[in-house]
Amino acid sequence: MVGSRIKFWSHKDEMYYQGVVTFFDGRNKRHKLEPAVAINVSSPQSGITCVQGYKVKNINAPILEAIFKKLGDIASDCVFKTASVIESILEVVCDVIMKIQTNDVKTIISEMEEIESQVSGAEVEQN
Repeated sequence: MVGSRIKFWSHKDEMYYQGVVTFFDGRNKRHKLEPAVAINVSSPQSGITCVQGYKVKNINAPILEAIFKKLGDIASDCVFKTASVIESILEVVCDVIMKIQTNDVKTIISEMEEIESQVSGAEVEQN
């Protein structure tokens, strides 16, 4: 398979990776893939989509993809290091943007309070 372009599913992070096989270790039965590029995939059964390594609800994936396209990975320098905490915050950000798009001001205020609450809770967990 050396020299072949392949795509494989990683159960560990629930993402597809693609690249060209550059090496095969016969002893350990492992291939080396260059470059190992993650591909965003959807999981309809779970209702979760992986966007640049972050697992979010399918409904929020297009919003998060648009944010990343315009601003880059807004969570890359997050003070919180736990994936589930970062993903929760990204979910709330997406929900707020969705509300802004529908001009639902009352809900936006409530969502902003939810963000403050989640950040405070995450700070307590972090310490």
